[in-house]
Amino acid sequence: MRLKRFLCPRSCLSGTWACFPAHACCLPQKLPAAFPASTRLGMEIHPFGLAQLFLFALWVNGLMTIGLAGAQQGIVCNESLMLQKLPVCGKSFEEMMRKVDSRKWCNLTEFILYYNNFTLCTEHEAATAKCFWPNPLAEGYITGIHRQFFSNCSAEKIHWEDPPDKILITLILIPVLLTMAMIGLVVWCSKRSDILV
Repeated sequence: MRLKRFLCPRSCLSGTWACFPAHACCLPQKLPAAFPASTRLGMEIHPFGLAQLFLFALWVNGLMTIGLAGAQQGIVCNESLMLQKLPVCGKSFEEMMRKVDSRKWCNLTEFILYYNNFTLCTEHEAATAKCFWPNPLAEGYITGIHRQFFSNCSAEKIHWEDPPDKILITLILIPVLLTMAMIGLVVWCSKRSDILV
């Protein structure tokens, strides 16, 4: 059985495009073997073309990697400037923490605004020195501030206990019984649907 080609726009009449009665014009279709080999040439995948495409992708990837690495090398972190400026943040935080009673230092809600300002300050000073944040030096400084103010704070572990057995059994049985009641109601209504209609 030979399939006839239909008239398509000139842009569709290449070796890889064909128009058949069952398909819309200019959809990519594999030509049947009944067509001469000259019309099927463009549909074969050439290994050489795939190799060229792969090598081109590797080349572009290499260029992008070199470009991104070069962009990162232009920014140099001035660590000594950052280490000079971070104590300004620490002094400011220390002054603000003097306003808070030392017994409340372990309650974050008492000084969260001050700690946020301290964090923003350290981030700003790191950015001024053209350093990313957080970095090991800034983290070391922040850890020192933590040791100074929060060394006596320990995480209080809450010991969770199960409720008494009577309450636990009740909390388990109520959903189970409700589920069974709903299933029974659905079955009963489905059997009585002829009466309800």
